[in-house]
Amino acid sequence: MEDQTDVLLIVACVIESEYGSFYAYPEVTRAAGYDTDSDGMPDVWEIAHGLDKDDATDRNDDMVGDGWTNLEYYLNQVAGDYPAFWLPRGSQMLTGVGR
Repeated sequence: MEDQTDVLLIVACVIESEYGSFYAYPEVTRAAGYDTDSDGMPDVWEIAHGLDKDDATDRNDDMVGDGWTNLEYYLNQVAGDYPAFWLPRGSQMLTGVGR
């Protein structure tokens, strides 16, 4: 006995076999040197904030001392959820980095 879920699954399999995968996402690549240490923070952001672009462990450091990791600062800044007051002296706010 087939129910609605079975029918939808069968239809999906037929469509995929005829037309290919439903999920044909484009491949996205970044330029060499975008994130040298693969810590999730772009080199330009790390340099602007006084971090080492060659040290992946600095993502877990806390440059301000308030319990948030450097990676959390970066992600919140990119999302627009963190004001500029936490930036180290001499740093510049970089918006849209990594988008």
